[in-house]
Amino acid sequence: MIRLNANGGNALYKIDEVAQKTKLTKRALRYYEELGLVSPSGRTEGGYRMYTDADVEQILHIIDMRDLLGASLAEIKVMVELGRLYEEQREFYNKHYKNRDLDGPELLERIEMLQKLEDTLTPQRDFLRSKIARMQELLADFDNKLERIVSKRTELTEEFKGVNNCQAKGRFRAPDRERKGVHDCQGLLIRCHYRHRKWHQL
Repeated sequence: MIRLNANGGNALYKIDEVAQKTKLTKRALRYYEELGLVSPSGRTEGGYRMYTDADVEQILHIIDMRDLLGASLAEIKVMVELGRLYEEQREFYNKHYKNRDLDGPELLERIEMLQKLEDTLTPQRDFLRSKIARMQELLADFDNKLERIVSKRTELTEEFKGVNNCQAKGRFRAPDRERKGVHDCQGLLIRCHYRHRKWHQL
């Protein structure tokens, strides 16, 4: 059952509700908490974990990194920690520097804060790029394999059509002037058989 807190109606969920929303087991949710990947925003007086919508979104983000990017839990932990650091830095920047005309030491502090934000985001961007590059390599490998298979299938299909034509001709006794064509068909059958064996050796 969805519960409401006393500060304006934000939805709070118990662990079994979060398990249903995220398709994770309660054991997995507790394990993620132990690793520091996610932390419930509060607990009831009875000690039950309570999660907000933001907590659920964080868990879904972790699942995406695991399933879509193939990231390990160690990699995900680094990304989560960088994400939290970035949010803290961004909140600090917006509170103290955003939309303010600064000069002198304060302007220098603002520049330094922007550098910190850049340093926090850059490794996250680089991590995503490395995963995408690896996926592109895998995709290119599959494309090359498919291209070779389609090419060979097309080649053998054309040969198969020629073999069928030869077999159809072989059902009738051909005059002497047509037997050369029959011999040509027999040669085609031999070549087709040879290439078929060679293809299976690839």
